[in-house]
Amino acid sequence: MTSHSSRRSRRLRTQRGAILIQVAVAMVVLIAFTGFVADYGLLWVGRRQAQNAADAGAMAGAVAMAFDNDDRSATGPAKTAAYNFAIANLVAGEAPNVIDPSSGDATDVKFYTEDPDAFPPECSDNSCIRVDVYRNQERGNSLPVWFTQFVGVTDQGVRATAIARVTQANASDCVKPFAIPDKWLDRYDANPVVDVDTWTADDNFEEHYDRQGTMPIPDPDQYRGTKDPDPTGFRLPNDLGLEVELKAGGPQDAIAPGNYFPIRLPMADGSYSTGGDDYRWNIANCNGVPISIDPPTWLDVEPGNMVGPTKQGMQDLIALDPNAQWDPNTDQVINSCAQASPPCAPQSPRIIAIPVYNTRSFYDSRITGKIAVEIINIIGFFVDRMRGNTVVGYFTTIPGMQVGNGAINGNQAFMYFISLVR
Repeated sequence: MTSHSSRRSRRLRTQRGAILIQVAVAMVVLIAFTGFVADYGLLWVGRRQAQNAADAGAMAGAVAMAFDNDDRSATGPAKTAAYNFAIANLVAGEAPNVIDPSSGDATDVKFYTEDPDAFPPECSDNSCIRVDVYRNQERGNSLPVWFTQFVGVTDQGVRATAIARVTQANASDCVKPFAIPDKWLDRYDANPVVDVDTWTADDNFEEHYDRQGTMPIPDPDQYRGTKDPDPTGFRLPNDLGLEVELKAGGPQDAIAPGNYFPIRLPMADGSYSTGGDDYRWNIANCNGVPISIDPPTWLDVEPGNMVGPTKQGMQDLIALDPNAQWDPNTDQVINSCAQASPPCAPQSPRIIAIPVYNTRSFYDSRITGKIAVEIINIIGFFVDRMRGNTVVGYFTTIPGMQVGNGAINGNQAFMYFISLVR
């Protein structure tokens, strides 16, 4: 008869190795779980980084389209910037694969006209640029795997697409506290033999009477605003790089090219700026409150010409980027701290937003005694230098905002809004 102890001994012998099977199964499960956490986690990190690279490339290309020039060639600034910014953003520690536009091959940086089916309908006006980035098997730079290769997964990859669009902006939250008159057709001039029909710095706007306000003018100056047929105001590309001298003026002074009127800007707390301290601060800093040009914004004129605060504020601006210069050959700012590595700002701090008022509405309202200006455009202005108490600079394009659905005539838009549409 088998004893109890011998039966127990046989039972223990039959269970030998069972724990090894359990450990082996558990190891497989743990490896799979670790692979899911580590390798699949890397996949999601890579996907996010790839999207960041595509977004950066598309936004850089759109910025170049708006503010450099509209060269759509393979070596133009838009495609070059898009490519360089895309590959500069690493995906899992390595540059993503993006076909260089200058290589002559089918590129991963393209415009609507090159592949309409790759763009959404809102890009049909050729206002978009697309960037595709890859870190996958197809391009030979797949993401690494560490643990899931034990369960048959040998590689993994990601790709990302971004499309950025350039549209006209209708507002800015960094306008300066002075406004200049919009351009007019100078039909009447004191020196008609020299510059009749030519808008020059020595002109005055005279729609009804001569500058003494006494003699009716048979063929007066003409102004047509941004909503009128064939507007006379500042426009692109005619006035890009135009040298303008900003001269202090007051509400009772003549409306002349570059004669600015100090204006009261809305402040973040709901009040309006007032006095020299607010005025100087608003020149040297970004006010932060959007000013719309469509619908237009009416702003009161600040009493006095503010010559001193204007000069001080402009000197503060120049000190922020002292080496910046205007290149008349390219109508671009060069030697700016914004072009350094790392940059001091997205653009030179000396590029400011100048509000432009409706010349006729101010001319007419002044007759009725209302001292306010109707802001109907905002133009970029590079502060080049001080000449005594006047400011000399050049018109340029600037980033802006989109407030509501308002729009300005295409060739009068100096502000652009950059957005990702995919």
